[in-house]
Amino acid sequence: MISIAVIDSGIDIDFKEFKNKNIKGLNINTYKTTIDSIKDYNGHGTSCAAEILRINPDANINVIKTLNENSQSSVKKLIESIEYASEIDDVKFISLSCSTFQDKYLADFKKVIDYANEKNKLLVCSSDNSNKVSYPSYMDGVIGVQRCCASIDKYWFNKSLDIQCICEANYRLLPSINKNYKLFGGNSYCAAYFCGLLSKLIKDNNEIENKELIEIISKNADKTVWSIDDMNPDRSLDIEPNNKKYDYYKLKMLIDLIVKFSKQKTQDIGMMPVYNLVGIDNTYEFLRYVESKTNKSIDYSGVTHENLISIYSLYNLIFKDEKNEKQ
Repeated sequence: MISIAVIDSGIDIDFKEFKNKNIKGLNINTYKTTIDSIKDYNGHGTSCAAEILRINPDANINVIKTLNENSQSSVKKLIESIEYASEIDDVKFISLSCSTFQDKYLADFKKVIDYANEKNKLLVCSSDNSNKVSYPSYMDGVIGVQRCCASIDKYWFNKSLDIQCICEANYRLLPSINKNYKLFGGNSYCAAYFCGLLSKLIKDNNEIENKELIEIISKNADKTVWSIDDMNPDRSLDIEPNNKKYDYYKLKMLIDLIVKFSKQKTQDIGMMPVYNLVGIDNTYEFLRYVESKTNKSIDYSGVTHENLISIYSLYNLIFKDEKNEKQ
């Protein structure tokens, strides 16, 4: 069975997504291995682990708690975490959704990356969300991952680039902490998503050599050559209704719920995405509120920011099992 080491802020296992999953770990700061010792107080690591398991429910997760509640750590602890992950026999992928701008540790990074590669581990690291040069994502021996605005089915991959992997910029409602779900995206999301895809791609072939795996990754990519224009197409937010006819009373109900929940003015509803109207951190609470008022059930595992771009996309999410077109 494929195992993925997730170097992050830990994990909050009190979500249904983690029930009956093989999850273990280490707190690199205390060297304890109990579930309590790797508890997440930030939510970042929990979301990354949940996204990996959403893509590959059969993956084993080795949590290495390195980041604190503010998603911070020392570079030395980060390097130590990579070394520890490299020594876990059944780990094939090391997922790292954090980076540093400090270049004084490049020699130490190179040493531990070489060690991981010698152990036949593949490091998948997100670049900084500002897309500035950050480490270790821009280093040899690492697959750097970055988001873009294009619509991508799986991923783009070019092994000759500094950042080899490009994924679609998506924000998904994922487990966080304290039984709450939050919209999670950016380069961190893309790295976790890509790790999930890779683990599913090679199935149980833990022994596959990294060189061969890179060729398989390239072969399965949607694109291997792209331009800046490809990465940033002109995609305006779909806040206007499409040709579908909507039930006025249901639309009015949703507008009233947004107003009551967010205290926004009715005339502002069509001016910005729903997740901004209610607050990104309050999205899950808002959807629970909508459920209670409409007697509808939402499949949270499938919710992304695109379901909350406008009142019309929210309508389609809530009433998707009904005939929306008026006769």
